[in-house]
Amino acid sequence: MIAILLAVLGTIGKMLLLLLKILPILAALALFFPVFYKADIQKKEENLSVRVSVSWLFRVVYALITLEKNGEKTNSGIDIRIIGIRILELLKKRKKKKNKKNSSGKPERTVRTEASKKPTVPPGNKTKTEENTELLPAEVVHAKHPSLVIRLSARVAALIGKIKRVFRKIAHGTGILLDWLKYLSSESFSRAMKVILHEGGALLRHVLPRKIAGDIRFGTDDPAKTGMILGVIGFLYPVIPEKLYIEPDFTESVLEMDMTCKGHLMLIVLLVRIIRILICKDVRILIGRIRQELKAGSKKKDSKTQTQRKR
Repeated sequence: MIAILLAVLGTIGKMLLLLLKILPILAALALFFPVFYKADIQKKEENLSVRVSVSWLFRVVYALITLEKNGEKTNSGIDIRIIGIRILELLKKRKKKKNKKNSSGKPERTVRTEASKKPTVPPGNKTKTEENTELLPAEVVHAKHPSLVIRLSARVAALIGKIKRVFRKIAHGTGILLDWLKYLSSESFSRAMKVILHEGGALLRHVLPRKIAGDIRFGTDDPAKTGMILGVIGFLYPVIPEKLYIEPDFTESVLEMDMTCKGHLMLIVLLVRIIRILICKDVRILIGRIRQELKAGSKKKDSKTQTQRKR
């Protein structure tokens, strides 16, 4: 028995050592081996066809995204393959097996929900807010049959409360605006933007396609607008690829294209550029400020939804 246990432990140890040797190789391949992508776009009249393929390590990992539109009908699909195995189909089969097992098992017990509570306020009567009740005397608030004077005073109090809330919101908004204007004019923001523009521009140049070829035919109802668009294209002529031919049409409104884009990217370059952006202290300060504003906005939305539910 001891000999068998030692043999099993030895084989497990060998497998773990093999995995430890393979993992760094796989990590190096993932970081330094380029990911190739290709996009084919075809548009003619109301028909549109888009086909995007991504491959890595001689198509060991392969993904294909398709979109076809014929008039009002649209068809889309995603196909992901690893070593030729279709991953999405496997996941669908596993889900079907789980559903069959659950359906063949015992039925789940239905949980009875409690009856909805009766409203504390009778229907047709509005709840009185604290801000409005503070402005009125006690005999007005607790009056069972309010007179005309009481009703007018209640409306005036509600109007004063609304005006107060509006002024509070304006003061809060102006305070936030002044704070952001002060930050945008600071050196910290300028340093953060320099880092983002430098590293982000390099990242964008690395990700953009290296080869673009095809034909584009465009036109508008107004020949003057077509000429203006052509002037902008002429201004961008040094950036436009040589194998991309653009043809204007001054007679009708049309947009037709048949073009292909090819490129590749390396994960190590993406990681290095992103890490350089996140290392910068000024960039982290900017991200923190944006997060605070988003949290404050989400809290306001939650409070609004809660008040609406209470009503």
